[in-house]
Amino acid sequence: MPAAPIITPFLHGQHAFTALRTLLGVVLPAGCALALYGNMEVAIGLALGAFCVSLADIPEALPRKPRRMLAATLVLACAAASIALVMHHPLAMWLVLLAVAFCAGLAVAYGPAGTLIGICALIGVDLMLAQHDAGGAPWPFLGWMVGGGLWYAAFATAVCALFPRQIAKRAVGESLMAAAAHLRRRADCFVPGIPLDQCHRHLAEAQSAVIDAQKVARDVVLRELAASRRHDPRQARLFAMLVGAIDIHDVSLALHGDFTTLRGGGAQSQGARQVHDTIREMAQWIEDLVPRYVLGRPVGPPVAARLDDGGLDTGPAQAFKARLAVLADTLAGLASVANAGAGKRGAPPAAPAASWPSDIPLAVQAWNRAGKWLMPWQALRGSPDALRYAMRLSAAIAVGTLVAKWIGGHGTWVILTIMIVMSPTFGASQQRSRQRIAGTLLGCLAAAVLLWCGVQAPWLLATLIVICYGVCFALARPASYPASVFFGTIAVLLLYHLLVPGWSMIEQRGVDTFIGGVIGALGAFVLPAWEHQGLDARLAAARQACRAYAAAVFADDFEMSRYRLARRDALGAVRTLAASHQRMAQEPPAKRRFTAEIGMWLAACNLMIAAVAALAQWRRSQGGAPLPAACRDGAALADRTLGGDTFTDAAHDGAASPRVSDGTPSAPPAPAFASLVSATRSMQRADRRLAAALRRTTPGAGRPCPSRQAPH
Repeated sequence: MPAAPIITPFLHGQHAFTALRTLLGVVLPAGCALALYGNMEVAIGLALGAFCVSLADIPEALPRKPRRMLAATLVLACAAASIALVMHHPLAMWLVLLAVAFCAGLAVAYGPAGTLIGICALIGVDLMLAQHDAGGAPWPFLGWMVGGGLWYAAFATAVCALFPRQIAKRAVGESLMAAAAHLRRRADCFVPGIPLDQCHRHLAEAQSAVIDAQKVARDVVLRELAASRRHDPRQARLFAMLVGAIDIHDVSLALHGDFTTLRGGGAQSQGARQVHDTIREMAQWIEDLVPRYVLGRPVGPPVAARLDDGGLDTGPAQAFKARLAVLADTLAGLASVANAGAGKRGAPPAAPAASWPSDIPLAVQAWNRAGKWLMPWQALRGSPDALRYAMRLSAAIAVGTLVAKWIGGHGTWVILTIMIVMSPTFGASQQRSRQRIAGTLLGCLAAAVLLWCGVQAPWLLATLIVICYGVCFALARPASYPASVFFGTIAVLLLYHLLVPGWSMIEQRGVDTFIGGVIGALGAFVLPAWEHQGLDARLAAARQACRAYAAAVFADDFEMSRYRLARRDALGAVRTLAASHQRMAQEPPAKRRFTAEIGMWLAACNLMIAAVAALAQWRRSQGGAPLPAACRDGAALADRTLGGDTFTDAAHDGAASPRVSDGTPSAPPAPAFASLVSATRSMQRADRRLAAALRRTTPGAGRPCPSRQAPH
């Protein structure tokens, strides 16, 4: 793949902007301390404090950012001060360390933000232990770390205030890029040479990326709208771009049909090729739009879809013509909004306060309900695995401190590795341990090669350190975590070599990380939270959300704003179930339950979601007209299937589930209805297979099946 399609989205996305902000926020205080005072200890303290607080610098709306980073600074100060108070009492110091680890483990109940603040506290404690082992004064070092944390909070807030729309625009841009990638995967379904199973697998992966990107963009945009007390046209344009990104993905889902007939050759194959080319051109236009939108530059008109060509007027390809027309209109709306924000001449003026979009209050209200702050006991009640994780993390760190005491040297790297690799889920802990060990060992090898090749000049070492740290920050995400560890290891080892020339740190870093990674991997077996233990609740939640999603489409008063909210909930619930299924595949074989059956159900559910989206786009193109009478029986059966009724029949009675008749007197006028019927049959087959697996493993015929239990 060419480098440009990879580098361009990265440079105009959140990660590059956050990485540059983090690098400057960490390096600047250290450089100023060295330039003004020439004190390396002060420089390191400021840089490490800024780095700890930078962990809490996640993409979010500006009003929330300073509060979160100040909270991280306060947590860092309290955790480091608590260990500094008992530094000369080994037993008390060990108990305080375990107490901080336990509290940090409980913080995962607040999601990724709580997890990062917990890691910030743990790293602060570990740095204080390292300062004690090195014979340094703890309280001055703590003061410099807190100063560095406050500096970073002020610096990051100032940068975001100086570029107030960059966070939101880049978040929306990443959502548009993810939607374009999903469009490209959808276009592959029309190519006869690509197996359909491979296309569906790639579509599922792209859909997960879209859901994650939309969640980040939605949180940023709606948070700013919720905090605003006036109708700002710029915020309305951000909301319109976000809705456009969501609609693009929805139309991409709706571009679902009888691919087997389209790929069969002949005239149908020519129509399929035209649909493929049109989708690819639209995806390319979206990818070209994002950099110009982020930089505030005017954009050109969207690609003209070849919808008037005769190839789409006959055969199965004609079902896609109306959906491609909706997609073309959506792209035209994005271009208009982007040009209005860029101030392009001839663009329509920004919407005044009187024409504030009517669906914004509904979206903000739903976001406020979902993002309501929970008290600690409420958060723990909603995340029962947090207590197990806290106990598991404390036990692993207890063992790690004993091992670190035994090996001596820079044994705090053992504790640091355990803190980083341990995760609330078993599979994630195992994967993170392997990636951490591999990235560190390769980084140690690369650092040794650099030093062996004669990289010794201070200015050259300093330059490489800054570059490696910048790349490390930029790649700090799950998909590129090993590369981030690789460059971070090089930066740390070169920094140590700059301070104390020698090769011993390379060996110690590799050995300590290996020991910490092994302890973290083994610690995952302590009070583990296996995925099958909550599988019934996640399956029931996915069924309920998908049923509400279909009901929003089947409703007589079809309305796009309510439909988008129901679609968000359905995709989020299915994404949660799919992530649990992926994690369960990484667990020991004896702990896996219904892996193949859940995979089949997820594949059928994705087909159902696509079919419902296609029907929604048809209703949208018809102005929300009621469903034809010929469609109502099929809609009722789809509702029963999503509600789990056919699953219950198969599980309890062993009877075959009801089927949709093909012999309707007249063809239903909704072209998307045939896809809905096919998806319903796929869901019924998946239900029967899951019910049969349940009967084989569950004694007693009267026991309620998992899909009918209420979610926890």
